Amino acid sequence: MGGGTGEGGVNLNSWTNRLLALNVAIFFLQQVNPGITLMGAKNDKLIRRGELHRLFTPMLLHGDLQHLMANS
Repeated sequence: MGGGTGEGGVNLNSWTNRLLALNVAIFFLQQVNPGITLMGAKNDKLIRRGELHRLFTPMLLHGDLQHLMANS
């Protein structure tokens, strides 16, 4: 019943842990498929054309492991 995670699990009850897990998952996907970076990168021309998701997705994109760790 407590806030523990059991045996080796990850506790995703806090928003901080959820955001960290999302950052790591997106980073992993970027390594597997680099095209993900292009789909979410900030591009002013595309934002003006209506791709408003590009205002938020760059927060989840990281160039390398060191960048991910520094921003997380």
